Amino acid sequence: MYRKFVVLCTAILLSIQPVMAENEVLGFGFVNDVAVALRDEPDGDLIVRMEKDSCVWICGSTTAGDGEVWYKVNTGKRRSGMGEVLYSGWMMARFIDAGDGVWQDIQAVSADRNGMIVLKKDGSVVTAGQQALSRDGYAWVQMRNWAKEYEPAVQVSVMSNRGYCLLDGHGAFHSSDSGILNGMDGETLRLMEGRSDAMFGITVDNRLVNASNWEIKEQPWMEPQVLETVVMMTGNDEYLLLLTEEGDVLAYEYQNNLLGALPPDFEKWTEIRDMDTAWIHLGDYPAREPQLAYAAVRQDGTVLAYSEAIENATKGWTEIRQVEIGSHWVVGLREDGSCICAGLDGEAALDVSGWTEIMNVEAGLDFCVGVEKDGTLVFAGKFFGEK
Repeated sequence: MYRKFVVLCTAILLSIQPVMAENEVLGFGFVNDVAVALRDEPDGDLIVRMEKDSCVWICGSTTAGDGEVWYKVNTGKRRSGMGEVLYSGWMMARFIDAGDGVWQDIQAVSADRNGMIVLKKDGSVVTAGQQALSRDGYAWVQMRNWAKEYEPAVQVSVMSNRGYCLLDGHGAFHSSDSGILNGMDGETLRLMEGRSDAMFGITVDNRLVNASNWEIKEQPWMEPQVLETVVMMTGNDEYLLLLTEEGDVLAYEYQNNLLGALPPDFEKWTEIRDMDTAWIHLGDYPAREPQLAYAAVRQDGTVLAYSEAIENATKGWTEIRQVEIGSHWVVGLREDGSCICAGLDGEAALDVSGWTEIMNVEAGLDFCVGVEKDGTLVFAGKFFGEK
C-alpha cells in the first residue's frame, strides 16, 4: 500500500511540472493584450508589464501541469526610468501573436541587426525588432504598426545602418527614419538598398536610381552604361556593392563616392549570381572586434568569400544559390531548398537542419529567417541580447 501511495504521489508531482519543448525557436512575436506580465518563471514573480504590440523574441516554450503554455522571451531594450533595460522572462503564450498566427502568406522579407521588415502577399507590412529611434533623436517607431498608413506596399527593405523603408503602390518611398527624403516618384522599382543618408533603388529595367541627394559618380574605368545593367545590391555601413547583368561586382564607398581600395579585388569576382556583406564578430565577448566580410555565389553554385573565417567555413560548399552572413556564422541556401550553416572561427552554427522548401533566407546579427515555399517564416538563432 505504501509503495502504491509513493508511486501515485510521484506521478501527481510529475504531472504538474513544466515540460520544456526541445529548442523551440518561434522567433519574433507581439504582445496582443494590454499590460501583459513578464515573469521570472512560469507563474513566478513579476518583472515588468509589457504594453500591447511590444515585440518579443521567443526562444523556448513550456507547458505547465494545468495545460497553460508559456513562452520564454527576450524583450529587447525597453525605455524606463532607468533608461534602456533588457528584460528576459516568461509570458503566457495566449497573450502573444507569433508563429503561424502572424508569419504566413509572406512574399518578401528583409532583415538586419535590429530586426526585420516583412511584406505579405496582400500588400500589408509587419516590422519586428528593436524600437527604432529616428534620425532626429526624438521619435520612437513602434515596430509592428509603423507601415500601416503606407499600405499596400510593393517593396520593403532595411537600411544598412538603421531603419526600415518601403515603396508604396504609387511609387513613393517611405522610411522609418525621419531624416530620409521621400522620393522616387514615378520610378518603377523592384529593389532598394542603402544607409539612412544614402538610399538607392533598381528599376524593373535594371537602372540604378538615387533616393536622396547622394549621387554615384562614374569612374574613369567604368563604361556609363554599367549603371543601367544593375540587377542586385547589397550594402554595409561603408560600401555599396552592385551586381551587373554580366555577373560582375562593383563596389562604391559612401563617404567620397569613389571605388574603395577594398580587399578582395572585386574585379576578379565574375559570374556571380548572389552576394552578401555584413559585420562579423570574432573572438570572446565582450572584446569582439567587428570586421567587414563579403561572400558571393558563383553560377556554378560555389562560394567566394573575403574574410578568412568565411572562406574556411564555406570551403567545399556546392549547389548553393544564396548566401547570408551573420555575426559569427554563414548560411547557404541550396538549390533543393535546404540550408547549410557553418560557424565562424569555432563559433556554433545555427540549427537549420530541419529547413526544407526554403525560397529565400535573410540574416540579422544573431538570427536567421527563412521563407518557405508556402509563404511561412521559420526562425533560427537568438535576438535581443540573449547570450
